[in-house]
Amino acid sequence: MKFSPKVTRRVKKSTWHPSQVIEDLPDGGCIFTVRVSSTLEMTPWIRGWGGRCGGASA
Repeated sequence: MKFSPKVTRRVKKSTWHPSQVIEDLPDGGCIFTVRVSSTLEMTPWIRGWGGRCGGASA
C-alpha cells in the first residue's frame, strides 16, 4: 500500500505485521508491503487510514 507523507512517520513507528517491509518514496511517502494469506482481517485497518493510504499493489 502507498501511504502519504503525512502519515509515513506513524506507519514506520510501529510493527504492524511480522512480514512488513517499508520503502521510502521520494515525495516523503512510503510503500508498505506485507505477506498475508487473506486481506480480510486487514481490511478494517486499511480502511482506517482513509485517503492517507493510496492503494494496494499485488
